Amino acid sequence: MSKMRLKIGDRVRCFKSTDGNRRVVGKSGKVLNIKRNYSSVCIEFFEDIGGHDGQSRARTGMNGCCWWINPNNLKKGRFTRRSKAQNITDFMLKMEMIGV
Repeated sequence: MSKMRLKIGDRVRCFKSTDGNRRVVGKSGKVLNIKRNYSSVCIEFFEDIGGHDGQSRARTGMNGCCWWINPNNLKKGRFTRRSKAQNITDFMLKMEMIGV
């Protein structure tokens, strides 16, 4: 069990792949939901990570931006959203790398 206690709305950054989703590594978001036994927390990331919408009746996030993460794979902090320009630049660099 994680020593760090998170609350809904806390901003976090993921530093380790969870359930095979490597797209969450290095991404930041906010805590959307917490399982009762604290085994995992649902994070709504600030960008699409190929996830879901939070899968909760009480709180839903943006579709594709949510993922359940082990709290031991998270760092709490003041992380902000990336600007659209930063995301577009990253996308263009990735397209250039694969030759599109």
